Amino acid sequence: LQRSRDYIAKRMQYQDREIPVYWIVDPQVREIMVLTLTTAGYREQVYQGSDKLQFQDTMLNLTAEEILSTG
Repeated sequence: LQRSRDYIAKRMQYQDREIPVYWIVDPQVREIMVLTLTTAGYREQVYQGSDKLQFQDTMLNLTAEEILSTG
């Protein structure tokens, strides 16, 4: 994971291209960030450990740890 590329450069590129939703799965810090485009830019939701992921107002039946543990 190249932090500056994934967290800064791609965010600006995706916003310019109006990508509605994207995920950053970061195994180094053991978290998943879901970014949802709004009129003000991306809204961030961060999930770790036993947090259940919510995606487009639907609760997924997976935790952040379950996703990060698959390999």
